[in-house]
Amino acid sequence: MTYSDDTAAMKALKNSDKKAFKWIYEKYIRLLRAYVAIRVGDIETSEDIVHDVFEKLWKERETIRITYSLSAFLHACVRNKCGDNIDHNKVKIEHAQSILDNIETFPILDNDDPLSILKAKETERRINDVIDNLSEQCRDVFLMWWKEGLKYGEIATKIGISTEAVGVQINRARNKLRKSLLGSFKNS
Repeated sequence: MTYSDDTAAMKALKNSDKKAFKWIYEKYIRLLRAYVAIRVGDIETSEDIVHDVFEKLWKERETIRITYSLSAFLHACVRNKCGDNIDHNKVKIEHAQSILDNIETFPILDNDDPLSILKAKETERRINDVIDNLSEQCRDVFLMWWKEGLKYGEIATKIGISTEAVGVQINRARNKLRKSLLGSFKNS
């Protein structure tokens, strides 16, 4: 069935008309996906956000009040979900950055909490996996800085590269660690 406009489709949707839902979905899905993908910069996340909005539309179909237009309502929903997603990602990034900033004292455990121990061991495993997969020079530079506590100039002198090259190697290792840690927090 085709609906003459959003108002007719919403009226049918409030009566649990699945065809009305499909009509609304097909009308707005591409536009909303594009909007969200631009805001969050990730296709997979944009799919999740848009799916959540349409799921909410279906679940709350009988009680939803749309004051302006369906388009404005859907855009407001995805905009709010994008904001929530961005806020959540900021927290994950800050947590990963905190681990990296304090990496020389890692792991920090609450020995009385089995979950804390498990999370710390998983994080330590991820860190070790990343370090093991670095190029030899990058790994050596990073470990001298992290484990031995050497300064950039000391490392440069010890292995015969510039201080800037030491910084590049350490930043490369830290970026790979950050990505790995963010990947672990994405699932939490």
